[in-house]
Amino acid sequence: MNKKMAVLGSRTAALPMLQIGVPFFEARTEPMACQRQAAELVRQGYALLLVTEDCLDRCPQLLCHYDQNPAVTVLPLAGTGTASTGLGLRRLGELMEKALGQKLEDTRSPEL
Repeated sequence: MNKKMAVLGSRTAALPMLQIGVPFFEARTEPMACQRQAAELVRQGYALLLVTEDCLDRCPQLLCHYDQNPAVTVLPLAGTGTASTGLGLRRLGELMEKALGQKLEDTRSPEL
């Protein structure tokens, strides 16, 4: 069975994924409506949801709601510049540590 991936959140933050053809869904602003929207995407066969940081700020329960469901992965789509809260990079680091059993070194270059 083929599974699909999609971006849920704000169009501006999702722009890089839109450029490579990933389907985009504008997130609803009310947290419960956003959760229902994510659940509907899962029912439609989306197994990987990339959720923008601004959407997760409004609806943080999306991250933990699908943690116990091995058929669905919710990953934060890290913001850039001042729009980034760091949540996306922290979450990806946690998932990598869980998968590899060790923490990855931060190799980002220092700000100039």
